[in-house]
Amino acid sequence: MRFVAKTMLLLALAAPAMAKPLTPEEVKAVADLPASGKVRDCLQLREIQETRPVGKNIIMFRTGVNRWLRSDLPFSCNADSSTTFVIKSSIGNLCSIDTIDVVDPFTKMNRGFCKLGKFTPVAVPKGMKF
Repeated sequence: MRFVAKTMLLLALAAPAMAKPLTPEEVKAVADLPASGKVRDCLQLREIQETRPVGKNIIMFRTGVNRWLRSDLPFSCNADSSTTFVIKSSIGNLCSIDTIDVVDPFTKMNRGFCKLGKFTPVAVPKGMKF
């Protein structure tokens, strides 16, 4: 019997736990960022350096210095700056058909999951808050 171990990757959010929530205008500004490249179905886990939830329907993924991809979620997500994402993958990719768990890092309690959307590269202006 062949055993395939699932890789669990814990991605802590960069924003501090006590960060002030974004205003609706700040969330809209992120949602309105134009695409700066080809939309992707998958990311390799090793590419992901940082994740940030933006409102209830967007997760931003940083893959390099000022290289961001926006995942517009098909359903709202119970993530905020005080939560952590847990990604489970057996193939080393995170794809638009996948879900990620939302966990409270202090209590270790699962707060639900987020179904991802496609990954759209966006150019984030310097100093933009999200």
